[in-house]
Amino acid sequence: MVFPKVKKIIERYNMFSPGDRVLVGVSGGPDSVCLLHILNRCRKEMALSLHVVHINHGIRKRESKREEKFVSHLAGRMDLPITVKSLDVPSYARRKKLTVEEAARDMRYSAFERLAGKLNAKKIALGHTASDQVETVLMHLLRGSGPQGLSGIPPVRKLGSTAVVRPLIEVNKEEILNYLKKNNLTFCLDSSNRKTEYFRNKVRLKLLPLLRKNYNENIDGALLRLSEILKEENAYWERVVERALGKVVSRESEKILIDFKRFLRYNVIVQRRVLYRLFGGIVSLSQIEAIRNLAQKSSQGKRIYLGKRFSVRKEGNFLIFSSSPERRFKKFNYPLRVPGKNEIEGLNLTLNTRIVDFYPVSEKETNTAYFDVDKINFKKLLLRNRREGDRFKPFGLRGTKKLSDFFIDRKIPRRLRDRVPLLVEGEDILWVVGIRRADKARITEDTKKILEVRVLREEES
Repeated sequence: MVFPKVKKIIERYNMFSPGDRVLVGVSGGPDSVCLLHILNRCRKEMALSLHVVHINHGIRKRESKREEKFVSHLAGRMDLPITVKSLDVPSYARRKKLTVEEAARDMRYSAFERLAGKLNAKKIALGHTASDQVETVLMHLLRGSGPQGLSGIPPVRKLGSTAVVRPLIEVNKEEILNYLKKNNLTFCLDSSNRKTEYFRNKVRLKLLPLLRKNYNENIDGALLRLSEILKEENAYWERVVERALGKVVSRESEKILIDFKRFLRYNVIVQRRVLYRLFGGIVSLSQIEAIRNLAQKSSQGKRIYLGKRFSVRKEGNFLIFSSSPERRFKKFNYPLRVPGKNEIEGLNLTLNTRIVDFYPVSEKETNTAYFDVDKINFKKLLLRNRREGDRFKPFGLRGTKKLSDFFIDRKIPRRLRDRVPLLVEGEDILWVVGIRRADKARITEDTKKILEVRVLREEES
């Protein structure tokens, strides 16, 4: 039974609190109609205030008008308020050099985030299903994603000051259609869902049926199990690293102290993750290994230098990280040559750029990033440090994030934040170097040429 199943999903992931104002995304398709009907049945029991949101993407003119009218009528029958947002996705896609899929997703989530702020909504409920989860995991697998990407669509995810919740995430398409039939609910069919030029549609309409027929008739279940296992493992490692940070790291004035005896009790994986969380792209992998070696083998008083302005020394029970106190790190802004070698003396690094036809699908090498050439204006490429009000859209996330909040989340010390290089195109951040690339100019199946950006620090160049 779908209704009790969804209620259990809501309870398990603590999706709602009494009194929540909830934006419900309703396209008019079967998934969103099912979602709205179930939430409307639950609203009194859960003390929810529902507000229907319909997004007209401006892609299918005649169908879009019909769907808008259908959703408005549906909300009216349930006596629910509705907001209709009209977007010009094709124009945005051309302007930003994105696929229609990418542009629609970006604009849709931005619209939800803005409306949630305007209406003081605590949650945004969307109709993603177990079938969508299967497609997403397989798509990420084909793109070479690591454990985080293969964990799939999260049931709950922060989006600005609100949270996106997905009550149908463990309900498959067949269950939804049966629920709609049982409750005499009509819905709209989106003709674009049959177009195989879209990557997701191609996976759903061609690849999954092939895998079910010729390789594993229960491929959906296998991919869902993979997603759940990796979700649990990622959550475990995040908790371990958070606890380790609390136990081994302390601060003293302008210094960061690591209790190296406690630090060395942790597995090498945790050690690296702790240092990565602390310093991210500020130090290279070889420097992280040098810090670990300092903790393990070096004598008291031994110091290693991480560039010209930052060092770590072994003293007492601690590794003490400090930087030169005499002056604040200045703003920098270097134009980049593409292709070419760009030596940036002030940061002790070299930025190599070249155009390639393919890239190695790996998440391990954090000092290299790849971008779609056709989505970048080379004349606007710069390497700079942070500026007031910087925002970017981290790769793999739906919404934008303040760079300052990103640094806080990654526990990068305040004093070091001006030293983190940013690869930008005009005002848009492409890459927080060595830490996280942005979603902009991502590689897709339509990419023809690729820009490789490789950062070498002083000891590597």
